[in-house]
Amino acid sequence: MRRSNRLLSTTLMLSVAFSAPSLAAEPIAARTPQEQRKLTLNANDNAGIAIVVNDSAITNGDIVARYRMALLSSGLPDSPDNRSRIMPQIVRGLIEEQLQLQETRRQQIDVTDGEISEALNRMAQESRVPGGDLRAYLKSQGIAPQSIELQTRANIAWAKLIQRQLRPRVEISDDEVEDVVARLKANAGKMEYFVNEIFLPIEDAAQDSAVNGFANKLLQQIKQTGAFGAIARQFSQGAGAPQGGEIGWVQQGTLAPELDAALQKSAIGTLVGPVKTRKGYHILAVRDARKITASGDSGTKVKLAQIARGVPPQMMKAALGEAKAKIKDLSGCATLEKDFPAAQGWQVRISPEQALSDMPSHLAPIVRSLKVGAASDFDIQPQGFGFIVVCERTESGGIDRMAIYNAIGSERLENLARGMLRDLKRTAFIDMRI
Repeated sequence: MRRSNRLLSTTLMLSVAFSAPSLAAEPIAARTPQEQRKLTLNANDNAGIAIVVNDSAITNGDIVARYRMALLSSGLPDSPDNRSRIMPQIVRGLIEEQLQLQETRRQQIDVTDGEISEALNRMAQESRVPGGDLRAYLKSQGIAPQSIELQTRANIAWAKLIQRQLRPRVEISDDEVEDVVARLKANAGKMEYFVNEIFLPIEDAAQDSAVNGFANKLLQQIKQTGAFGAIARQFSQGAGAPQGGEIGWVQQGTLAPELDAALQKSAIGTLVGPVKTRKGYHILAVRDARKITASGDSGTKVKLAQIARGVPPQMMKAALGEAKAKIKDLSGCATLEKDFPAAQGWQVRISPEQALSDMPSHLAPIVRSLKVGAASDFDIQPQGFGFIVVCERTESGGIDRMAIYNAIGSERLENLARGMLRDLKRTAFIDMRI
């Protein structure tokens, strides 16, 4: 299996890093109704330590500030019902934030004030904050900007940690990419949808009714305000929460059956849900839809290398053995002339790019079945033998191999980030005083 040496794009790495907290979120131990009421009531008090995470403290004021930010961004009213549903998510997020900050400090990862300001300016532009100054806007609403600054610092530091420790561990083979390409071709004609999602997990069967009620409240708020992205950032526990719930293009048949069925009945620009699956409730925004396309031979262009060697019959067996050994270590076309030198009787010719549909009928099926960098079987003739190698392949019609590569890498990074935060939480001292 050949391993790709390509690096994941920085944009992909950052998007995974910023989504890690929601990906790695684990339920806090189940609370009794009395404990839940205590959490809600204590949130009115800014003084005092609410949670101890190793050597760091989260105050009631921290929780209140984050709660007010959630209400401000979502447009939800402050009510006992909303508090009881929002507070546990806020507490979980603050705990994970502290674990991230502690680990990045231990790894000596620095975040500059300039990086934080740049991130806040970007958030202000995306959210269309009045005046364009997020800090000033929060102050005008009675919310200390230190809360968003701390959250942003944790996000940036965690992104850097993932870049340093996890990104180098992600390896993707060309075979994996080609397997995805094959599935895309097999699914040609089916629909795929560009979707944003709000996901609310059901951690206990007893919560089902409450979570469903909260999901419907969020749906009504989205219909009234159009603030899907802001509400997703604050309340969704899905992977795309930090990006406003965006999960990108999803193919028909790849989601839970309940979601798949709902999407097939939906038009572009509509909201779907709340839809219940075995994991929880989902609200989807259908931003776009299209049929999956896969290019035929007319849309596939390849660059081939033809390698041949004249060999007398009595030396054929030995020559073929030598060629097999060379092909075994073949990694592409860049070193073909060095690997198969003319001094030893080899002839290497790299042809210009041409459409697969223009190739001779006996050659096209062979090329179609080869992956980039792979060699064909030997074509043995009385006076020698030859084979071909696919050097490059480009396809129109919707197949983007780099996008596939990034999608696979995104999933790998998400899993690694989830595991890292889970391990930090497992070994942490967490004292809940609320």
